[in-house]
Amino acid sequence: MNPISNIIKDSLNVVSPSWPLHSFVGVNPFWNLKEKPFYLTLSELSCINGENLFLPINYFLDKYNNGVITYHDIKKSIELLNHFNIKYNQDIQSFLRESLEEQEHLLSFNTYSEFLGNLENINVKEIIVDEITKYCSSYFDLGQAAFSLKNTKKRLYSEWKELIIYDKTISYLGYKNNFLIEENIPDNPEEMINKCLIILNINNENNFKNYLMKVCKHIMGWCSHIKYQIWQNDLELNKNYKGTKLEDIIAIFMAYECVIKNSKKHWDEAWAKFLTHQESLFSKNEVDHIFKLLCIWQRAFELSYQRKLSHNLTKNGFNSSDIIKKDIQMIFCIDVRSEIIRRKIEETIPEVSTHGFAGFFGVSLECNQVINEISTYRCPVLMQPKIAVNEILEENFEKKALGITSLNKFTTGLKQGLASSFAYVELFGILSGFKILSKSISNNNKSNILFNKKYFKNSKLNQNLNLEKKVEIAEFVLTHFGIAEFSKIVIICGHGSLTTNNAFASSLNCGACGGYSGDLNARVICETLNDKEVRIKIIEKNKFKLLKETLFLPALHETVSDEIRILEEDISLIENPALLNLKNKLSKIAESSQKERSHYFNNYSISASLRSTNWSEVRPEWALVNNACFIIAPRERTKNLNLEGRSFLHDYHFDQDEGMKTLELIMTAPMIVTNWINMQYYASAVERNTFGSGDKTIHNIVGLFGVLEGNGGDLKIGLPFQSVHDGKNLVHEPLRLSVFIEAPYIEIEKIIDKHKVLSDLIDNQWLHIFVIEKETKNILYRISKNKFENIFN
Repeated sequence: MNPISNIIKDSLNVVSPSWPLHSFVGVNPFWNLKEKPFYLTLSELSCINGENLFLPINYFLDKYNNGVITYHDIKKSIELLNHFNIKYNQDIQSFLRESLEEQEHLLSFNTYSEFLGNLENINVKEIIVDEITKYCSSYFDLGQAAFSLKNTKKRLYSEWKELIIYDKTISYLGYKNNFLIEENIPDNPEEMINKCLIILNINNENNFKNYLMKVCKHIMGWCSHIKYQIWQNDLELNKNYKGTKLEDIIAIFMAYECVIKNSKKHWDEAWAKFLTHQESLFSKNEVDHIFKLLCIWQRAFELSYQRKLSHNLTKNGFNSSDIIKKDIQMIFCIDVRSEIIRRKIEETIPEVSTHGFAGFFGVSLECNQVINEISTYRCPVLMQPKIAVNEILEENFEKKALGITSLNKFTTGLKQGLASSFAYVELFGILSGFKILSKSISNNNKSNILFNKKYFKNSKLNQNLNLEKKVEIAEFVLTHFGIAEFSKIVIICGHGSLTTNNAFASSLNCGACGGYSGDLNARVICETLNDKEVRIKIIEKNKFKLLKETLFLPALHETVSDEIRILEEDISLIENPALLNLKNKLSKIAESSQKERSHYFNNYSISASLRSTNWSEVRPEWALVNNACFIIAPRERTKNLNLEGRSFLHDYHFDQDEGMKTLELIMTAPMIVTNWINMQYYASAVERNTFGSGDKTIHNIVGLFGVLEGNGGDLKIGLPFQSVHDGKNLVHEPLRLSVFIEAPYIEIEKIIDKHKVLSDLIDNQWLHIFVIEKETKNILYRISKNKFENIFN
């Protein structure tokens, strides 16, 4: 057997970090498995977990019968999968016949608690998970619990070791605890794991590896939260990290299994035989036949989408007027929701051009605001914030904001106190009734900070940057915007979402801003670019076609209503006909965008403002549902195309990119972020229990950082069921991300070779790469390293 530590390290790669509710961003839940092929990884996990990580075959058969997936898509899928040693040697008719006849009987590796539960018809595994949740929710608490372990300086295992000797819960449930006594508990989790392996009779390397992976599945939420703590600590952003590792929680789970096993000695012989049986079942190192069929269907489904999009991109033409500098330029986040609103603006106001750029707009911020007690990191979670921004409010406005914050803290304390909670209901219950009534009948959402004019008028941002640093930031952003010549007015438009009673509110905000709205980033970069001293330095460099009088204006796209608000009203009210025309038509544009998006809501007539403020609304908006592709190309390549709100759009002109530095930046940052978002939606759609957070209507917030489904069980990760399903049908089509890049494929290949993270993702098919040839507009697919072909001829 390999050293146990190596097996543990390898097995625990099934866990990826999951961000807390206040900054909930899309994460690829298979991120640490990217060094293995997509098909093999999901097939193996499906077998071990006993949960299919592909859509069921019937779903694909329906798509085939409806003409979405074609005969040629299946044929091409079989051909392409040969490169991944997934070989199907029968004809297409045999494939279809086998798909109709095949039954999805999945294997499932069982831990001891599952084995015992199946024999005695008791959910023993849930007992263990509930016990772990009891300790973890107290240990990681951020201020919800009246009594918690948040102030301890010890790691999780050490804290549990001290308390478990007094905890009689397991004994009260009928399991004699002669194992978790003080002299029996090792000082560190690694020793506990070794001890438990002996007691559980796991002496085979494959069994141990599969066992650990299944344990992680049972407590995936808590494991992912620990992984988040480690991730933040590695970025030096976790000031309260106490040294807890995944080994801590694995050791605790195994310890509980040992307690239960020691109480059930009469099943020891059966358990030993069962382990031998599991070893034989899971010793194969190939994809089972059922998964071969599923892999072929999955790739064929993706080909059906890629074929149509490639055809549209190839046939789409543009004339020279499309590239003429417009009166106003609007720069949006690459978010798929921006695609629709950008198209509507261009259709309605020809004098405006729109552009796509990562929504943090090149400024990674650590923000300290009066209304937030903690610093917020407004940048992709892959990077460290580099600019500290302090919010300064006008004195009277600050006093009011602080007063409201203090009152909220006080009332929260009353609600959570052991004695005061009862008195609070008696004293203020009737007032709460009026508040509930007013919220139920009112659709006023303008008190929210996203649309509070007084807030922006009284708020200033102190960057504490010298002139040299500001010029450096301005030059970086202007270089990578990909705009050859700037107009007199440039609007930089972040986005945020306005909802009520929504634990997952941050999941609707900007992923590039760390789960927050992009208003502060837009304000900071506009303030920097408008700085007179910065402008003089930039013009002196003579690198950019930027006018001395060019005005950069921050704006915010509220994605529930599609309302766009220019934030600096006092500056923007200049007498500019084009700007006034834009502002006058923004409400019409929002209405048109909402009408297009209404099919996701089955065309029901509830207004966006009511969805935004209705505290019983489980789907205020569909966010990034159905995201499927990322197009890195000039806007002219996609202009006039209806991409159905499924595409991330990043402006890019390779002939303006010296040394391909911008393309390298896009492929190593935004492309990875879009992969994270895409795979989170994929996983939440195909497996709602482990990689999705389940039913939103029965969520309970725990520790102010996560949710439980109901009153117990594991911490939930991923998106709620209602974010991908409309109650009748799956709304999100789980397709891997298709990335279309207009640049020489030789240069693309150089960048892939340079970055292991890219070669892992691309070579192992966690996303697809297509190259758009500028002159011919041919589209080539990257089949393997240095091998690009037109697969749709």
